[in-house]
Amino acid sequence: MYTKNLFYRFSKEFEKTTEYDVKPEGQFQFWLVPNNNYVYGYSKRRYLVTAIEDEGSYYCECSKFDRDGMICCHIMKILTRLGVKEIPERYILKRWTQDAVPENGNANSNAHLPADFIARGMPLNNQKTLWFTNLSTAFAALAVDGCVSKETYSLMDSHIKMMRSELDDIKKGGSLAGTRSVQIRSLLKWLICLLLLLMILLLAQLVLLLLVLKCIVVHLVRLVLKLQVFCQQYKKVPTKEK
Repeated sequence: MYTKNLFYRFSKEFEKTTEYDVKPEGQFQFWLVPNNNYVYGYSKRRYLVTAIEDEGSYYCECSKFDRDGMICCHIMKILTRLGVKEIPERYILKRWTQDAVPENGNANSNAHLPADFIARGMPLNNQKTLWFTNLSTAFAALAVDGCVSKETYSLMDSHIKMMRSELDDIKKGGSLAGTRSVQIRSLLKWLICLLLLLMILLLAQLVLLLLVLKCIVVHLVRLVLKLQVFCQQYKKVPTKEK
């Protein structure tokens, strides 16, 4: 939607959304407070954003939109918080969109983007921009919690590696459903092995129990036989007459 030059500026702006915490102020207002004391281009002050979601109206006291014609990171942060998936059209000026670019201006779609920006595979449309913003914000919050202790860090690291593996599978032509299917089959195999092991243990315990019962029965039989022999011998002993 945006021209490539403005998109680069836009991407740099929404990367700053991770540097703010949101504190609601009433029903329609939010304070954006820096979580690292200083944000490049905005210093260390906090900003008040007014958001009327039903009307698609957003205003920040930094006045970046009035000055540059592009919404600020503060409004982007609130859009993300409110779950807004698209930037309202009133905040997308035509002069910054591809509609304002001559037809021959698309000969090299990435001509105005820095090489490192292209290499990172940054999204090149409005929807992916918001996805990127949402994910960046979510991962930034998780990173704060993940570095609290060794246990939280290990948990985060293991999940990141798992996600990296699944993403690599998708890039190779697979799908998340296929990856999940492989994981489920692997889990089922482990469960079957575990059940077989439990059955073997139960059978071993049953055999042991039968052996113990056999020993008890043998001892009881021997005891009964000894009692019978004793009784027979006792009957044969003559009693003294008075």
